[in-house]
Amino acid sequence: MDDGLESLYRTTFNAVVRFLYRKVWDADRAQDLAQEVFVRAMAHRPEKPRAWVLAVAANLARDEARAAVRRKRHLTLLTSDPVILPTREQSADDQVEHDEQMAKVQRALNLLTP
Repeated sequence: MDDGLESLYRTTFNAVVRFLYRKVWDADRAQDLAQEVFVRAMAHRPEKPRAWVLAVAANLARDEARAAVRRKRHLTLLTSDPVILPTREQSADDQVEHDEQMAKVQRALNLLTP
C-alpha cells in the first residue's frame, strides 16, 4: 500500500467500519466490507481516495442490504412452499399398508371434528 492509502487506512478505517455498521447492523460484516473497500482502493488507486472510499463503502452497504432482502424473500418463499417428499416405486404391499394408515388417520380426524 502506498503512503497515501496507508495513511488513509490508518485514519479512516474505523470510521468506515462504523459507517458500514450503521448500514448493515452486523459488526463482523461491517469489518469485512471495510476491508473490501480498501482492497478495491489499492487496486483502483483513485485520485481522491477519501471520497472514493466513502462512495464505495456506501455502494457496498447498499448492495449488502439488497442481498439481505433477497435472502429474506428467498427464505420466506422456502418456508411457504409445501414439503414435497421424494417419490419411489411402491410395492403392492407398501401401497396397501399406506392406504390402511391413511384410512386410520382419516377415521381419527373424523372423530375429532364435530
